[in-house]
Amino acid sequence: MVRVVDDFLPLDVFNKMSDWIMGEEITWRYAPIVDEDDRYSQYCHIVYKDDVPYSDHWNNFNHTFSDSLSVQSWVRIKVNSKTRTESILEYPLHYDDPCEKIAFFNINTCNGYTYFEDHEPVPSIANRMILFRRDMKHGGTSTSNSSRRIGINFNYY
Repeated sequence: MVRVVDDFLPLDVFNKMSDWIMGEEITWRYAPIVDEDDRYSQYCHIVYKDDVPYSDHWNNFNHTFSDSLSVQSWVRIKVNSKTRTESILEYPLHYDDPCEKIAFFNINTCNGYTYFEDHEPVPSIANRMILFRRDMKHGGTSTSNSSRRIGINFNYY
């Protein structure tokens, strides 16, 4: 089951987070996504992984999202930035790291989307949270009408 929650964060909290993520201070790392023709890639900012905070902004992420998502423990928090392509590319369907729950939070509105093997696609709308079970095969896309598509991927128990 997929649950979509619009206006997930209070507007002032969302604007502060969006300004930081969309700004120039965040550190991005190139992350190729392996496929048969190597046409997929993204830039990532790892916030939390392997029981270790990786980002200077870890406390802000934890404080902002842990209560609203009812998190018992984090597995991974990763900010993804997919660059603009001439036409929308669907990244391969996949399962995330072993966890119980997955949430994907959209930072900007664009014509990209999150899609599922057995569910209709969910458009990228700023401040929209998409919640689903880890056993749901899913994928993301690029965007063709914005400079990039940015979202935060949460894996947790």
